[in-house]
Amino acid sequence: MTELQEIAIELAVKGYLTGEDEQRASDQEKAYWYYECEKKYIAKYLDDVLVISFEDEDLEEMQKAYINITKKIINQTSVIYRQPAVRKIKIDDKENEELTSYYNEHLPSNINTKNKKTHRLSKLLNKTLTRVYFDKEQKRIQYLIEPSHVYRVVVDDEYRDKIKLLAYDKMLPDGVAYTIIWTKDENYRITKDGKILSLPNNESKKNPYGIIPYAALEMEEMYDYWGSPQNDLINVNEQINLLKTLLINDHVILGSGGTILGVNLTPSKRGKEKSGSRRIRTGRRHPILVDDLRNDQVPPSLTHITSNPQITEMMNLIDWEIKSIASMKGLDPNAFLTEVKATSGFSKVMDGIVQMEIRQDDIEPCREYETELFEITKIINNYHVRDGMKMIPKEAKIDIDFAEIEQIKTFSEEKEEREFNKEHNLETPIDWMIQKNPDLDEPEAIEQLRKNRLINTTEGSNEKPNMVESLISKLNKNNGKKPEQLTEVETS
Repeated sequence: MTELQEIAIELAVKGYLTGEDEQRASDQEKAYWYYECEKKYIAKYLDDVLVISFEDEDLEEMQKAYINITKKIINQTSVIYRQPAVRKIKIDDKENEELTSYYNEHLPSNINTKNKKTHRLSKLLNKTLTRVYFDKEQKRIQYLIEPSHVYRVVVDDEYRDKIKLLAYDKMLPDGVAYTIIWTKDENYRITKDGKILSLPNNESKKNPYGIIPYAALEMEEMYDYWGSPQNDLINVNEQINLLKTLLINDHVILGSGGTILGVNLTPSKRGKEKSGSRRIRTGRRHPILVDDLRNDQVPPSLTHITSNPQITEMMNLIDWEIKSIASMKGLDPNAFLTEVKATSGFSKVMDGIVQMEIRQDDIEPCREYETELFEITKIINNYHVRDGMKMIPKEAKIDIDFAEIEQIKTFSEEKEEREFNKEHNLETPIDWMIQKNPDLDEPEAIEQLRKNRLINTTEGSNEKPNMVESLISKLNKNNGKKPEQLTEVETS
């Protein structure tokens, strides 16, 4: 038995090799469920905080309140894949169009959705792994992205980014959970009692690819392999959920509605829930009658008690928490506040600049990830040439072009730019129509402009035809052809 196999068995039996790694996985899992806002887990995390100040019985009666500020902030700071990236395959620094076409056709059909998920989880957790595998049914490469807490890794003693062993738990078709092991030489499963077995589709236990088929996207290099998730963001989200729950239960329901205190109302009844107290029903349909009261007893009373609810103060505190974390992450706090405020053109421009700065910070990590992903994809692809895939030359490299973030312009800036472009024959209203609705082709845009002009002018108007009408008139005089029949030369 090899040293790596012994480590793999220990991982399968114990779960984690160290307490630090177990805590790492716990922090990552908590961050992931806050991002997904899964009710079962969010309620559990909220109870863990509330139980410090309240009894278990009180928690059962509370109305839990929570919001997902984590996802909003993570998504707004993940801008690289907001538009699809453009991938080209190059050999000797020259694009090979045939390979480029083949590569893009055999990537996952929802590649940009996969990219967005990878980037967002990496922004949340700092590092995520993407598995590359071959889909025999669809005859294409597929990517699997899962949260980091499901994985345990053993890294090289000298190179912290080099994985020697990767493990994760999985339920196989036989209904039993196993620990799946990947090394560069082997791929097998281990039972919970430490027995090594082959996988159903790999009797030899050998790794056919010679690599661990996982690409890593790491946003920031830290002291260990994984780094830390955005614990500050998760902590703020947890505090906001706590404050909202207290606001609703203590200040809105209890503070505004209050509670009823009854003294000596039913002396003849002794059915008590707890010593010294008992529930009673009140309201117009539930009159309270007091009979057989002795002179030496305390007079009966029914009092409605209310506290001084601090609703405004609690709401301001929640807003302050949101503003603080949004500012720390480089975002406009006003976009997150409960009170919606008008946003000026200048603010929108500044938001655009912030987005461009965030994009610039993320370009290099994403470029490194795309390069590693391509190299792994190339190996997986070439192994499955026997299954109908086309060989990608070893010397082939990927060139990745991430979409630029369009700078937001104010209304006056956009108007000034259009007037300049029109004056110098750089653009026409047809171009503006297509920019507004990219689904239109040029003839459709011309027809839509014509319809708009007819609607916007009254019948019998003596107005001279504007530039749009003049353009349409010229186009329609071309041998009586309709706009959709015009050739490229005629429209120019």
